[in-house]
Amino acid sequence: MSYAPETPLVAASSNDEAEGGALVAAPDSTTNFADNADSRLWLEQNVLGLLSITRDDRMEQHAEWGKIRRMANLVKDDTQCYVGQSDAYLPVYKKALETKVSHISRGLFPTDTYLDCHSPDPQFELAVPGVKAWMMHQMERSAKIRSELKPFLRSLNNYGLGVAKVYWEKPINPIKSSRLTKLPGIEQMLYTYGAAQPWSTEGARFKARSVFSWYIWPTTVNSIEEASLVFEDIQVSKQYVDDMGKKGIWKNVDEINRNTNSDNQNSAIGEQAAEVGGSAQTAIDVRQGDLASWVIITECWLRMPVPAALYTANEQVGCPVPVKVIFSGGTLIEVRRNPFWHQKPPYVMHRLNEDTDSIYTVGMGRTMAGVQGLINDFINQTNDNGIYGLNPIVKVNPNLIVGNIEPLAPGRMMYLTDPAGMVFDRPPIEQMQYGIMITNQLITYANDMGGSPAVLQGSGAQGGAKTATGSQILQGNVKGELQDLIEDLELRVLMPAMDMIHSLGQQYESAERWLAISGGEKLQFKRDMLQGEFTWKWVASSQAVNQAQRASQSMQFLQAATNPAVMQLLQMQGKMVNPEPLLRRIYEDGLGQRNFDRVVTAMPTQPGMPPGMPPQPGQPPGGGGEPPGGAPRSAVEQAPGGTDQMVPGEGEDMMGVREGADDMAAMMGAQGGMNE
Repeated sequence: MSYAPETPLVAASSNDEAEGGALVAAPDSTTNFADNADSRLWLEQNVLGLLSITRDDRMEQHAEWGKIRRMANLVKDDTQCYVGQSDAYLPVYKKALETKVSHISRGLFPTDTYLDCHSPDPQFELAVPGVKAWMMHQMERSAKIRSELKPFLRSLNNYGLGVAKVYWEKPINPIKSSRLTKLPGIEQMLYTYGAAQPWSTEGARFKARSVFSWYIWPTTVNSIEEASLVFEDIQVSKQYVDDMGKKGIWKNVDEINRNTNSDNQNSAIGEQAAEVGGSAQTAIDVRQGDLASWVIITECWLRMPVPAALYTANEQVGCPVPVKVIFSGGTLIEVRRNPFWHQKPPYVMHRLNEDTDSIYTVGMGRTMAGVQGLINDFINQTNDNGIYGLNPIVKVNPNLIVGNIEPLAPGRMMYLTDPAGMVFDRPPIEQMQYGIMITNQLITYANDMGGSPAVLQGSGAQGGAKTATGSQILQGNVKGELQDLIEDLELRVLMPAMDMIHSLGQQYESAERWLAISGGEKLQFKRDMLQGEFTWKWVASSQAVNQAQRASQSMQFLQAATNPAVMQLLQMQGKMVNPEPLLRRIYEDGLGQRNFDRVVTAMPTQPGMPPGMPPQPGQPPGGGGEPPGGAPRSAVEQAPGGTDQMVPGEGEDMMGVREGADDMAAMMGAQGGMNE
């Protein structure tokens, strides 16, 4: 079942007319019809039971994910078989995970310019620089995509499933600028709202979600768009629930207060606590008292019939439409039409090792869990052998010892009546060597099976490439796998996220700000600039592949294109070579440098001359030397005390001065510019 809207959901205006000249109003997404009897009955019969079934079906998956989470947190699990004196944990999986996440993150952000935008409609093409600058602002300053993407990537590699929520955040109670004078000390530093920008904290958000609390049904779909139900369990404070009830945003809050829904709450608590460690029942008993201060709400996104008054003129009454539903246990507190113009659940998702019959797949965690347990067992056995070797067991015959037995210490003497009365027992040295060899081999297996980059593996992986060429081949192969993953992330996560942020900006953006565009120029942004059809593209993969090679090829093409013979042929055909875009690509993508517009700047011009033409002799840069009449100033007028009329001999003297200056310049040039 698709979440795509049947009709475009946009704000209606006096110019929005449907066929026949009738106005088409936007569907009402502000009305909370949680108290509608028909809607409550429909949700109880079709959704409420399905939530419990979906959670129960995930219990086995949660148990496996819990082991993977504990392994990433360096917590020993039931995979430990050897129990001895040493209890070390070798963080092989943790290192492999962080290395892979770091490589993917660097691949997604090879330069500061990682996204692009264009419009298929020529009338919107002029707005592309401003819209692109706005998106960069949202990604960097509001969503903080560089840091927020890493938890998403960790979840993706751990469990084979990564989920992030994309939404727009506005401050509920913004502080007005008039109160700044009343805020002392640190508070005045924290709240920096100004009169011209009261919503300084609003903007797009990209937040990774825990797969333990995010669900999708049916589990046989391959994407969120195909799902019939997407929901998430969210822990909120009781104070927040009461506040939402006082504002009228949520209904039936009193019912939550009367009934804590302990059965439903405890089920969710136990399920989420079981994957962390220990008994679920123990976790319930410990946290039972917390129910008075917080609750778990379930935010659902699905399609369902709504009351007839909420359908628009071009919609058929009774047809399922996208809605947002919130439960607290078994209490329905919010039901409203999907408030977003894009009419989708506010999530993006990606999977590793995709299968066609299950949304849940395999990540690094499952492939490395067994080997990580073996590594810990072997390294602990090796450590015990080392402890045994450095602290040997002393076998003594008390009948042959003179006096009391003294503790072992360097240089200590023990008196015996027979030297055979005391024997030091150590393990063979080969046991330490075998343990280290087996541990290193298991680490290599773990890296190979986990898919960690060859930089971590070294040159001993995949059969042991001992040459520099073999190591480069291994690294090239792994880079190819990472490149495929980066391209998939662009297509299925980042581009849809930008489309959603663009739609959210059209709907919610209220700030007017100055944004920097190419060339160091400043552009005043307004929300009206977002009104248009734009295509977004994440260009990291095209930048990350063979940067140095593409930069070299671009330089060769530039040399060929600027050949005088080629340029003459192009001029005969009415064309010319513009090297700036190619130079920018070489500078930014190939060389990885920044601030191209500060290095390559516009040439100063003088009034009356075409842009880019150098100033004429006698004119200052920028063309500030013309009088109001427009004629250039003569040498006489430029001289101190000059007049409009030239006296006899003045012209000859001025030419003599110029010739002398030319001769001096030529002489200094012959001496290398040095005046000795």
